[in-house]
Amino acid sequence: MLSDGQTIEIKNPFTGDTIGTGTIANGSVNVSDPITTNEANALPQPVIHRKYFVYAEDNYDSPEVGPFMIDVVEGDNGQISVTITATEGDTGDLYLIYGSGTKNGNEISFTVSVIMCTNTDPNGTGTATFTGTIYSNGNITGTFTNTLLSDGDTCEESGSNTYEGTWRASDVTSATPVGVAGLYDVYATPYGGWPEQGPATLQVSHNGSSINVSITAIDGDTGQPFTRYGRGIVYGNYLIFRVPVIICNDTCINGTCPPAEYATFFGEYNSANNTITGVYGDGVPAGDYCRDPNNQNTKAIGTWRAVKKIALILGGVFPPVLS
Repeated sequence: MLSDGQTIEIKNPFTGDTIGTGTIANGSVNVSDPITTNEANALPQPVIHRKYFVYAEDNYDSPEVGPFMIDVVEGDNGQISVTITATEGDTGDLYLIYGSGTKNGNEISFTVSVIMCTNTDPNGTGTATFTGTIYSNGNITGTFTNTLLSDGDTCEESGSNTYEGTWRASDVTSATPVGVAGLYDVYATPYGGWPEQGPATLQVSHNGSSINVSITAIDGDTGQPFTRYGRGIVYGNYLIFRVPVIICNDTCINGTCPPAEYATFFGEYNSANNTITGVYGDGVPAGDYCRDPNNQNTKAIGTWRAVKKIALILGGVFPPVLS
């Protein structure tokens, strides 16, 4: 039973260190040593099953890339399984990368089979090891090392078979979906040295955390407008959606071209300026390829941004909305 004058100690359950103290006085606790932010960050943070959106930046002056999605599930004895949802660089296809690792207190480490750099062997393989610290708000920061496994394979960015950098992840497990509905001017920059293209029109409507989307643009081959429809989901201020559309300058330019497959868009919504920025995997179909300005086949990926249109009342009537 607690009594006046009794001292209460708050300990870090992982290290056993005392991180806060207080004294009982007249039924209340007078805190004499409050828990600091650093001490809170040092507390073990449970993973269980959590969802993150992650960015990565290498050590070779390349721009930060992302967001992509990571799911982390904690099993027995601190063992974790990891699933990264991203797009494949050469084809633009949506794919899942599986890995495993450990969580020890608020430290996390896992390894996945993936090549993160621009490598020279089209059939090369590699593994990436991520280590990081989980903070009191659930977010993670850390470093990664990507190692190429095929003989002679080299990362163009580093000039060696290793590729290193930092990563950061935002915990969206319990995040409330923000409102992203509206009409946007959307721009895309395909990989390979092309300038930014656009604007096209992106329209987003909500159904809870699910979203319906449409993209209206001009066909580069025919000059005719078209609209493509898709669906997606919002996690906090992050979103993923898929639309059957080819964004890049592709190699097929005649009437026998196969139809577009689904392009996958990952984005982060900024409520301060009503914009979305992110990355995408193109919907270029099998047998067709994205090309660079020199007409060489290149990666089917890129970056995109969207700027929300602000409706103006003109004479009491809103301007027309494309659908």
